[in-house]
Amino acid sequence: MNYKLSKLAKEDFISIARYSVKNWGKAAAKRYMTSLDDCFAQLGENPQLGKSRNAIKSGYFSFNVGSHVVFYKLDNNNHIIIIRILHQRMDFTRHL
Repeated sequence: MNYKLSKLAKEDFISIARYSVKNWGKAAAKRYMTSLDDCFAQLGENPQLGKSRNAIKSGYFSFNVGSHVVFYKLDNNNHIIIIRILHQRMDFTRHL
């Protein structure tokens, strides 16, 4: 595993899971959360897959997954740190 979740990203993940279970049921929530986990692993192996978001915050990248955008940066060992997992309609600059 070549990635870590920040404290805020962990909170985002839990919040997304709870919302998904409440609104779409356990099976759909599990599929969605698995897609996020798969995205993290894929980015950990291929950090260049994301889009540079220097205009929002220097050194940040993003990758879309379903209705969410995963924001991450590279550490000194070229491992990724997932900073936030934000809904696509959120004001990114306000939450990063």
